Amino acid sequence: MVSLRKTLSLVSHRFKGGICFAPIIAATLLSVPTTSAVAEETTLTYAGYGGALQKAEEAGWLNPYMKENPDVKIIYDNVDYAKLKAMVESGDVVWDLATTAGDFGLKKDEVLLEKIDCTIVPCSKMQPEKFQTTGYRVPHQTSGVVLGYNTAKMPEGKIPEGWADFFDLQKFPGKRVVMMDYSSYVFEQALAADGVDSKSLYPLDFDRAIKKLNSLGNNIIVAPSYQGCAELVASGEAVMGGCWYGRLDDVKLRAGAPVEIQWNQCVAAPGYLVIPKGTKHKDEVMKLVAYITSAEHNADPTAFIPYGPVNVGALDKVKPEIAPRVISSHLDKCIYPDDGWYDSNKEEVNKRWTEWVSGMN
Repeated sequence: MVSLRKTLSLVSHRFKGGICFAPIIAATLLSVPTTSAVAEETTLTYAGYGGALQKAEEAGWLNPYMKENPDVKIIYDNVDYAKLKAMVESGDVVWDLATTAGDFGLKKDEVLLEKIDCTIVPCSKMQPEKFQTTGYRVPHQTSGVVLGYNTAKMPEGKIPEGWADFFDLQKFPGKRVVMMDYSSYVFEQALAADGVDSKSLYPLDFDRAIKKLNSLGNNIIVAPSYQGCAELVASGEAVMGGCWYGRLDDVKLRAGAPVEIQWNQCVAAPGYLVIPKGTKHKDEVMKLVAYITSAEHNADPTAFIPYGPVNVGALDKVKPEIAPRVISSHLDKCIYPDDGWYDSNKEEVNKRWTEWVSGMN
């Protein structure tokens, strides 16, 4: 290609009627964009929990969004509430979107977050009657805690129907396993087993829950990890477990373990999206939130991980062979934690839980 400098040099010697056209040609050439010009790229940072969930989020949402929006680049980081708080308070916000559990994004955290624009995001379709939000977070997918059991360890012709059976040592002999933190809703399991209606669980009756847990005596194991809970059930060391269902699904499908899930009295625990206050890309990230929560795309990651959609319009978009494995297909059987109550009572819950677990050792 002839350089602009050379072109101008050539035309500067050509006249017509004594008028030089070089300035006109130069202006025209300068106004035409070159083939190397590219649209300005927007880089968004998405903070999540990593691991298998990251792979599913990237395959189901982030990569397809970038394909549809080639001027947007999304990079992944690991979420940390303290880091988010420090970013906002310092004014140096590098995250644009973060995923959280039910313990973040309510009243105490509003000062750290941008309000969700429900004229763009389908907030009313995200089952707000089940999943709590103050307008500063929106649920985007849901997991949960279920009663998993080892089919090879069940008495002939019997399976557990709910948490009452989890605590019935006569009907179902053997050890049980629960997880190592209160955020796995162990107190709720105990109270449901003791006959407390799911709509009357809060405020939690700690004394009643602990009494019920202690009724298992030395037949209760506190798992060292979420995966450990599922593996203890898979091995048969525990005949039943109150475990995160994704972990149970994994040991069943990956390892062929004799594990089944009882969905009755499942505890639904969604993940939420929040936008750190001070993001430099508020408009663009709101479009990403709308994409993730849309009826069209909300179920897309279920092809990669058995966490279910929340948008009511997306429930029938889960592949038929996957649908029975996601909690979204069983929400009518679930217990719904009161995140607002937890938000106001974290210290007391943590104190009572720590005391109980310490007494187990």
